[in-house]
Amino acid sequence: MSINNAINNKIIGYNRRYYKTVDILRKRIKKGGLKSVEITISENYQNLIKKYGLKIINNVLHVGSSSHIIDLAIFLFGPLKLHKKWSYKKKQFISYSAVLSTKDDTPIFLNINTSDPSLVGFKVRFDDETLWALSPIEQLKVYKGYEIFERTKKVNVRKYSPKVISRYSEDTNFRPGFYKQMKSFINRNYKLSPKPKENLNLLKLINDLNKKV
Repeated sequence: MSINNAINNKIIGYNRRYYKTVDILRKRIKKGGLKSVEITISENYQNLIKKYGLKIINNVLHVGSSSHIIDLAIFLFGPLKLHKKWSYKKKQFISYSAVLSTKDDTPIFLNINTSDPSLVGFKVRFDDETLWALSPIEQLKVYKGYEIFERTKKVNVRKYSPKVISRYSEDTNFRPGFYKQMKSFINRNYKLSPKPKENLNLLKLINDLNKKV
């Protein structure tokens, strides 16, 4: 067996690609009209340091939440080009901020922080004035327009509340994505899982983000 054949019959086990929520968003992206994307990732550095030791700091993007979320970004939007990045490192605190783009030159803004209190996931904007929020990854909400609450005697501020027009949730009877992934594997349906050669795009992007500025 050649080396290429040995590599090509392997897959990478990124189970989040099998989420129903991810599939719905992916189908919407394929319809077109994508304007911009924001990606927020929270890394629990302390847990990773406890598990792997301080040496993991330089490779944390390969083993933490970032690898799963960035893989999803490539799965949803295709190969990504890195234009500009910033990093902040102080003791055990690390953050990354970056501007990327799709092959169609759609901007993607990426933020990775330790224990970020923000909602983790994707905010995807389309030209039909909708915002698709895959955040957390197990939940997908579609927003369009606002509900306006006028000022009152007690509250002298007009409030604008985004309207949720659709919402979807991943099945959590089993660990999300694993059942569908296992079923596809048994049926030899590997179209959603990345092959090692495809995974090189992910590793290259992570290595570029990890390089010193």
